[in-house]
Amino acid sequence: MKRKILGQILMMCCLCMLLVLGMHTEAQAKTRINKTSAKIYIHDTEDLRILDSSGNVVSGYVKWTSSKPNVAYVDIYGRVYGVKAGTTTITAKYGNRTYRCTVTVSNMQDVYASRLVHYINYERAKYGLPPLQKETELNKAAEKRSKEIAVRFRTTRLNNSSPFSAISVHYPWKKASQLIARKYLTPKATVEAWSKNKSQHAIICKSGYNKVGTACYMGKDGHLYWVAFLAKK
Repeated sequence: MKRKILGQILMMCCLCMLLVLGMHTEAQAKTRINKTSAKIYIHDTEDLRILDSSGNVVSGYVKWTSSKPNVAYVDIYGRVYGVKAGTTTITAKYGNRTYRCTVTVSNMQDVYASRLVHYINYERAKYGLPPLQKETELNKAAEKRSKEIAVRFRTTRLNNSSPFSAISVHYPWKKASQLIARKYLTPKATVEAWSKNKSQHAIICKSGYNKVGTACYMGKDGHLYWVAFLAKK
């Protein structure tokens, strides 16, 4: 009799365990990651979470990893830290389920350089002038100069040669002008400052120009250095 009762108790325990396990598995099946893709800037963060069916953060253990920690790494809580420009996959393992989020890290200075073109063209549009087209070789030249003026803020290069020597000899430009600025916090403020200067505004609104290259660089002093090359190809 005792054996029979004991067997029944064991069977009930097993059924309870199976029921709990089934409920746990079902609960896991209804979980999700709060984002499957995210865009951040270098030094920015993004919080990833595993949520239950009610939208609450799960209480169980989640293992977080990054496919490219040199681009962005993730801590044990799911916070992602941008390190350098690139793309990485953040993986979260919760129970027997796996979730992924693609994280793209951008350089704010690259975004600023692109916005610089926008505001230059916006100023040109006020005078009925066509927009300047971005040119890769001019961008490269502007990047060189932005790093140079962070060392010495001059219109010439560090060896006192022409700033236009920064443009590749293989780029067939006919005319070109350089604009430089420092310490302005935004692309808009930079172009506004150029526009207030008569000679610099004349460069922005030169009708013969059709190409542009821009750059923004943060110097060791923490200030932003801006360069724009406007040219006729």
